[in-house]
Amino acid sequence: MKQCEALLNRLMQDNFGWVFNSPVDVVKLNIPDYFTVIKHPMDFGTVKKKITSGQYASPLDFAADVRLTLSNAMTYNPPGNDVHIMAETLSKYFEARWKAIEKKLPITMNVVDAMPSIAAEHPIEVERNSDILPRKK
Repeated sequence: MKQCEALLNRLMQDNFGWVFNSPVDVVKLNIPDYFTVIKHPMDFGTVKKKITSGQYASPLDFAADVRLTLSNAMTYNPPGNDVHIMAETLSKYFEARWKAIEKKLPITMNVVDAMPSIAAEHPIEVERNSDILPRKK
């Protein structure tokens, strides 16, 4: 998670990061419909709190919240809008750097869950209380 925290710090310190460092203030920004459009608000400051307090079960959860932050901005603000452009730019920056972190993650059952067709063709057997990878049947 240290690499995740370092990446988050880079995002927060980026020239565009300030926009996403705290929750959207719908009153200050005069956008009363924000929570009608955005059902799951997220921001880098909240991500920072969650990472430092150990609330993320895995780096994948961290990545999901970073993506949610930027996706919300691109959903609410139309293409061409400054905030949309800033979110798009940071998203590209994040994804490029996330690849290096993701490559180091252990292979888990989540990979099988993400690819049900492959999982159906290659059933596996998992030993209880085992520290080894699952065996093919």
